[in-house]
Amino acid sequence: MNEAIWERFSERSRTAFYRAQAAASLNYGTMSPEHLLMGIIAAGGIGSYALREAGVDIERLAKGSYRAREGGDQAMREAMAYALNGLSLDDMKQMRDWVERGGKQRKRFDDDVVQMLEKSVLFADANGSKKVKTQHLVLAIMHEPTDVVKKALQRYGVRPKRVTKQTRKIMKEGLDAFKKRKIAELNEQTSNGTTSSGSKKPGRVQAVMQQLAKQ
Repeated sequence: MNEAIWERFSERSRTAFYRAQAAASLNYGTMSPEHLLMGIIAAGGIGSYALREAGVDIERLAKGSYRAREGGDQAMREAMAYALNGLSLDDMKQMRDWVERGGKQRKRFDDDVVQMLEKSVLFADANGSKKVKTQHLVLAIMHEPTDVVKKALQRYGVRPKRVTKQTRKIMKEGLDAFKKRKIAELNEQTSNGTTSSGSKKPGRVQAVMQQLAKQ
């Protein structure tokens, strides 16, 4: 990647890239948009919350994208989930060096990712942001999603427009305000002993609250 362009990406966006490349290395070696979406979810930030709020998580995306590509098995999906969530600091450093210097005899990004990167810069510029953040990556991917991304999302009833709408909603609200609102909602659900769907899952609610507090 051009060094000048790479400098425009926020630290969280870069983390998303490192995690996406880890996932790609377990599969095709070349990063595709679906890998980047998984990396965004794992990295946290507005892009991650927007995807989760729209009903997209790493497991669903992994299963959907593998099936859309007509390949993969349970063991590979589990390996991908580990790569996204279980990277050590040393692993992250090695992956960072690999991404920034280029993989040996291997194309790092497919053409769809290259086009998406260019669009993400435009979305950042339009938003008046000096840095390309995870929300700009999500907007760029959803602007013209690949067939694999569309099929992976549609398996769970999620449309790209829904993700875009949710992303812009959180951008407008602000991440801190969004997290505060979600924690308040979860606190209310905990006090009632139910989730928003009416099922009694206080443990699940508390787990989500802890995640919100961390990211």
